[in-house]
Amino acid sequence: MVKCSCGKEIVLVPDIELMGEAIEAHVKEHKNKILGPKNAEAEAERTRDDLIAKVLRKASVF
Repeated sequence: MVKCSCGKEIVLVPDIELMGEAIEAHVKEHKNKILGPKNAEAEAERTRDDLIAKVLRKASVF
């Protein structure tokens, strides 16, 4: 599992496409909570980058 900065845990799966879909679904949740398109996109990018980095760190251990 990887844990988002908001506390939600996302299950790691060995399928890159499914993992990407899970991350994007969670990114969308963050984006929908932010007012203003610039701020929402910045939050989405920050969240996406953080989750991808955490997934890659976990994957490198395997």
